[in-house]
Amino acid sequence: MQTKADEIIGYFNKMLVAHVLKGVTEFQLNSGENLKVKVNDALAENNKVQITEEVLETILKKIIADNQNKSIEKVEKADFILVSGGNLEYDIYIDSPGGQKLRTLKCMPIITDSGQIQLKIVLESEITIGYPEVLEVAKLGTEEELHSWFDDFTTKVLAMTNPKPKDIILQPNKMNPFLAVTGGMRPIADVLLTTGFTNRVAKLLVRLSNNPAVSKMLTDNNGIFDNLDIDIAYKTKAGRRFRVNIADVFDAEEEHGCLITMRLLPEKPFTTEELKVPQIIIDTVFNLKMGLILISGTTGSGKSTTMGALIDYLLKGKSVNLLTIENPIETLFPSMQYPKSTVSQREVGKHSISQSKAMESAVRQTLNIAMVGEIRNAHDAMMAIELAQSGHLIFATLHAGTTGESVDRIVEMFPSEQAKKVRELLSTHYKLGIAQTLIKGVQGQTELALEIFITNSDFKALINKNQKEDRQWSMREIIEMYAVTGCMSYDQCLVKLFNEGKINEDIMMFNSPDKDALIYRQGKLGVRLSDKWDPVGSKLDKAFGSFFDGKDAEKAS
Repeated sequence: MQTKADEIIGYFNKMLVAHVLKGVTEFQLNSGENLKVKVNDALAENNKVQITEEVLETILKKIIADNQNKSIEKVEKADFILVSGGNLEYDIYIDSPGGQKLRTLKCMPIITDSGQIQLKIVLESEITIGYPEVLEVAKLGTEEELHSWFDDFTTKVLAMTNPKPKDIILQPNKMNPFLAVTGGMRPIADVLLTTGFTNRVAKLLVRLSNNPAVSKMLTDNNGIFDNLDIDIAYKTKAGRRFRVNIADVFDAEEEHGCLITMRLLPEKPFTTEELKVPQIIIDTVFNLKMGLILISGTTGSGKSTTMGALIDYLLKGKSVNLLTIENPIETLFPSMQYPKSTVSQREVGKHSISQSKAMESAVRQTLNIAMVGEIRNAHDAMMAIELAQSGHLIFATLHAGTTGESVDRIVEMFPSEQAKKVRELLSTHYKLGIAQTLIKGVQGQTELALEIFITNSDFKALINKNQKEDRQWSMREIIEMYAVTGCMSYDQCLVKLFNEGKINEDIMMFNSPDKDALIYRQGKLGVRLSDKWDPVGSKLDKAFGSFFDGKDAEKAS
């Protein structure tokens, strides 16, 4: 059964679509006033649409619900204050000959001192990259024309600043290239793709990569990409680089098609200052002479970015000999920019037959720091540990949710009969663990949540499974016990962001690795949860409050 809120939202969506089709680019909604809209930079009033307080509250609840991934019923008026002054997003869908077209609106709510809502909604411009008219790639005939266009296309994307793209996605089932930006995926409106085009681009990228191992893989597969997964680098004529993944996926027309994902790589490493890396991490890395540093997280969480910034700090501040082994090379460390240090970078398949072979060779090189990229299997893990064991400081990344999971993830790569030996090696050589994730704040901003562990005897005992009977703690418990030394659990970081007003309670709880444990430890962590997340605790608090209020009343009488 349709509710009043459903009716308001349905009307609101239709109103937005109708006005956008007429060229409206901005909406101003104030309680008790007519709707104001902007067309061609001129503000006009639509006296057919009056905004009531109920309508405005419902609309804002819907916007908040969509941005925070919860039902509209769970949005409270207290959430209005948290998002005031923020920048939220709202999507509408417009029917077009090529199917439904997504348009995104930026929503900027303001809650006045008197509690009134003012809502400005601005239509986000369609992403175009500067072609005078829509470019149909089917008209690109020769491979030279394709190469010339692709270089121009990627250069134009690299020049974009608003929005700042993270990835280019060429999908065989889409009519436009897509960009991954903060907030989601956006199509490039002035480039039109055709069936089979991504396969042409994939072959061009393999040729330009100059990677013999990948070229042989494609040749051995009869020159087609069926069943293949390829990682290479692409460099524009101006020298800017992309990390490229080519994967065979289902194509509705051709059965097989190439999905091409291109990660834009920075021209130089970010600095620890730019990323606001906690000082305890910087100091720990700087003072370590040998051992394994693991940076864990999901895809797109910034693992490589953090790792690059830490290495950049070492290259500038110390005299080191760095070797990187990557597939492909992502962060460039130009050796001439580091007067104190030397840098050698190797790409798997291009400079070495395999990551494993490059890591074996590293033992015989006069290096003291190595960046070995992502650990994906037992051989990579053992080589990284052995490099650390032989007196090197090793940086690596890992797909794991927490620092505790990073230990289990590596151990599980090996046969069960080797688990004890692997744990012994990790307990000795795993010196610093960082886990990170990116979460969306209450005002639409991106916040970094971190977990940090710095090795000590309790961590070593946990990893090695030889804890004493009176010290049977989990990784999380040990991290929080040693907070004074700079260790920090995800929950401690989330509570800090919550107390600073950067995230709300729901975001904090949804991102906690263990919600039940956070509820149990809330007092220790310095937070008081609402009855939504801790109904039992809230009832007890009220009961105790009533009891003591009664006692105070008795004394007063």
